[in-house]
Amino acid sequence: MSAYCKSLDSPKFSLDQTNTIEAINELHLFIDLYPNSERVTECSELIGTLKLKLEKKAFEIARLYLRMDNYLAAITSFDNLLKTFPGTDYREQTLYYLTESYYYYAINSIQSKKKERLQETLLVYDLFTTTFPDSKYKKNADNYYQNSRKLLDN
Repeated sequence: MSAYCKSLDSPKFSLDQTNTIEAINELHLFIDLYPNSERVTECSELIGTLKLKLEKKAFEIARLYLRMDNYLAAITSFDNLLKTFPGTDYREQTLYYLTESYYYYAINSIQSKKKERLQETLLVYDLFTTTFPDSKYKKNADNYYQNSRKLLDN
């Protein structure tokens, strides 16, 4: 009941998620201690719902860094999102925003770092287009690719 109450106390994604994390931990503990309980399924579903909230928070934080033009922080945050939540529903958007972040990070870099960072942009673009060839973001990503290619050729 303690875990369930903490899950009810979990705030919306934009607020501090301490209660959400505690609820997830306590729900896992309950499942470990009582694997044959009739509430295991309910606990698993609750854990899934709470993890979606953490996933959304991580995605929105990364997008905020991008909107603030803090491209390195955005890159790090989007990478961490993909590592922490490999099956995320935000994967397509994350890879697109990662391409955008790498591109702007590269073009705003000092000359000695531009080439390396533009090449990283191309690698992320390739991952994005391979994973989501029919994405609604493809046209914009293509622009980042073409601009990166032009800058590398010069």
